[in-house]
Amino acid sequence: MLSGYEELEQRDTERNVQRVLRALSNEVGNLDAITYDWAAWNDTYEFVEDANVEYMDSNLVDGTFTDLRISVMLFVNNDGVIVKGKAVDLESEEEVPVPQSLLAHVSPGDLLLRHLDTESKVTGMVSLADNPMLVASRPILTSEDEGPIRGTLIMGRYLDDAQLEHLAEMTHLALALHPFDDPQMPPDFASAISSFSEGEAVAVQTLASDSVAGYSLLNDIYGEPAVVLRAEMPRDIYAQGRDSMLYYVLALVATGLVFGAVILFILEKSILSRLSHLSSDVEKIGSSGDLAQRVSVPGRDELSSLGGRINDMLGSLQASQQALQEREERYRLLADNVTDIIWLVDATTLRAVYVSPSVERLLGYSVEEAMALGLQTALTAGSAEVASKPLEEALTLEQEGRRSRLQPQVLELEMRHKDGSTVWTEHVLSFLRDAEGRATGILGVARDITERRQMQHKLQELYEEERQLRQDRETEIQKRADYTRALVHELKTPLTPMVASSELLIEDLPEGPLRKAAEILAKGALDLNKRIDELLDLARGEMGTLRVSPQEVDMLKVLNGVVDNVTPLISGQGQTLALDVPGSLPPVWADERRLRQVLLNLLGNACKFTPEAGLITLRARQDRTAIVVEVQDTGPGISEGAQEHLFDPYYQAEDGKARFGGLGLGLALCKLLIELHNGQIWVHSRPGEGSTFGFSVPLA
Repeated sequence: MLSGYEELEQRDTERNVQRVLRALSNEVGNLDAITYDWAAWNDTYEFVEDANVEYMDSNLVDGTFTDLRISVMLFVNNDGVIVKGKAVDLESEEEVPVPQSLLAHVSPGDLLLRHLDTESKVTGMVSLADNPMLVASRPILTSEDEGPIRGTLIMGRYLDDAQLEHLAEMTHLALALHPFDDPQMPPDFASAISSFSEGEAVAVQTLASDSVAGYSLLNDIYGEPAVVLRAEMPRDIYAQGRDSMLYYVLALVATGLVFGAVILFILEKSILSRLSHLSSDVEKIGSSGDLAQRVSVPGRDELSSLGGRINDMLGSLQASQQALQEREERYRLLADNVTDIIWLVDATTLRAVYVSPSVERLLGYSVEEAMALGLQTALTAGSAEVASKPLEEALTLEQEGRRSRLQPQVLELEMRHKDGSTVWTEHVLSFLRDAEGRATGILGVARDITERRQMQHKLQELYEEERQLRQDRETEIQKRADYTRALVHELKTPLTPMVASSELLIEDLPEGPLRKAAEILAKGALDLNKRIDELLDLARGEMGTLRVSPQEVDMLKVLNGVVDNVTPLISGQGQTLALDVPGSLPPVWADERRLRQVLLNLLGNACKFTPEAGLITLRARQDRTAIVVEVQDTGPGISEGAQEHLFDPYYQAEDGKARFGGLGLGLALCKLLIELHNGQIWVHSRPGEGSTFGFSVPLA
């Protein structure tokens, strides 16, 4: 309630501040009306031009200023020259000098002299050295409001204590002003300024328990903060709310005391005594443990209903107890008939407290004999050592008050059979704990894993056999690699002088059959050298020894270089090569030599299968994190069945074999190189519609 009164008080304070602002606005409007009345007057129109004395003697007397409550008048011509300026102290009714701080606002180009048309006006406030001043500026016109404008008339009225007292009489409020930039700003004004910085138009603050004030920030004619206005008023609304609240609280306390006494009496008669009887019955049943007994609460109210629910609960507990006993019996039968051995030992004494009857089927001991066996007797020496260490560590942690980090534990142990043989078993061990988390026993489930151990032994033998086979295969691969290197060396050794000799013959022989034969010899040698390189690269790839050396590569430079290399070959066959790439491409992370090898191989294949006058197109584009390159031809196309094997080593389509021969290693090697770059390669083709081979290379 007090918060509501405070909100009401704040709204009332804001309305009073707005009322003061409207009164101040009326003062500015009154000043503007006087200024307009004087500025649109033929006598003033002539005076600003000739500064005649008659005008000053008849109009600019001290009485005019005091009657109109005008502190200063300035007549300024169009050149910014003050024709006449006069100031009067309204309290002493004597002429005083025009304040220099006002003249600082009256210069050519200043806002007060800026009138672009006959309707122009400037009103508001300017900050002066002593007090802020309300000002109004109007263009000087004829009595018919016509121009041309001959100058500006400025009238000012100090916003001093007298003016504030005048506004206070009008609004019936206590008013105060402080300059916005006053370093000696009172604390309440400074606090109000911080509220204005947070976007508040009017700030409201409590000055004392019996007074409240509203604050408003007033801007000057330039839109800059000039003064802070305070309107102070008594806290009548809050005082009334506080008194109302006091009466309300007193009435509420008195009513509460009366009703409290009545309610306590009723509770004692109708609830508390019966509740005590009910509690006594429940305590008796809890002490005896006899769930067949019932409580007695007569009546038809909530307590009797509660007694009925307690009786229902006792019936449910009785049924649950009976069901629990039946389940325990079933679990006992289950434990007695499972094939696994279930055993339980005390966590303190490590003596067996339960062993399931299945121990006789697995180890030949009766239940009594098995419970009498110790750990060292039931297990072989090696298994007893394996089981002792984790159990001792777990029990030590439990004794130190820390829960075991070793549970549940799975151990494979070799147990002794009663006939002297051994049986491999898998034991799953875990702690049984009470409500406080303390270990009370160790529960184990043992399962016969003799057959599994035999299978593991067989699996180990098979693993050793497989490891030997793998070593033999790696040895064979190394031999194959050595053989391939030797074969390439033996093939390239005689091939190198053949290539060099054929090139010399081509240079020295004139046109004719011998030069033609030399050219055929050189081409055959180069083709053979290329086939050997492809065979070597493919063999390295199959053995996992082929490597690429990626670095940042300019893709446009690579594409233009490849085009320059293959253009003579394509033009010589009457075909056209088109390059479709953007103006710029980001660099890729690739081995430049291998990238050129892939491009030359794909363009060479396109040249082989494109008919004369056909078109081969080389495209490139950026696709998210990679550069995609495509080679499109207008050849016969490839069937769907052939496309599935194009990238297999030594594979050639039937028509390709007939026309061009070769080993069928080019596309397989391209696929290998692109995959080494972490890229992909593909083909899209239909018979009769040409083929498009594409690949992607990651960006740098």
